[in-house]
Amino acid sequence: MIINEKQQPNDPIVGCEYVFPCDIDSEMRIGSNKISVTLVTGKVWHPVYFTPGSAQLTTQESMPSSGRLIESKFEMKIPGGSAELLAELNRICGRSIVLKLTFESGCAIICGGKNRKLRLLTSATLSTQKGNVLGFEYKSTKDFMWLNQ
Repeated sequence: MIINEKQQPNDPIVGCEYVFPCDIDSEMRIGSNKISVTLVTGKVWHPVYFTPGSAQLTTQESMPSSGRLIESKFEMKIPGGSAELLAELNRICGRSIVLKLTFESGCAIICGGKNRKLRLLTSATLSTQKGNVLGFEYKSTKDFMWLNQ
């Protein structure tokens, strides 16, 4: 199942959490589109606060001559500019991470993984407002996996 705005129009993203790939002990596929993730003992998902309603995930599928290609873009607005927030952003941006995005319905997807590299990008300002924009772009031949909860 491909995740896109047409299939999830009334199910906004309400949660974002991350771990580093080394924090994952194991991943187990369940069917073609679900995955179970077990973290290393003592590791936990780290929540990322964002402005409610600002998280957007778009996914587009194309069929170039080389085969199926899925291009995903994610962006969310993070308010504020405290030293603690900037340190957190510096800690995760530009590194491989794993994101768990939770929808209002309670369903969640995993972006990236133990062996699926995902890097976050950040910009320092959004328009004239103070804050940050956190986002990623991901290209793959495979869809994001639904988290088996």
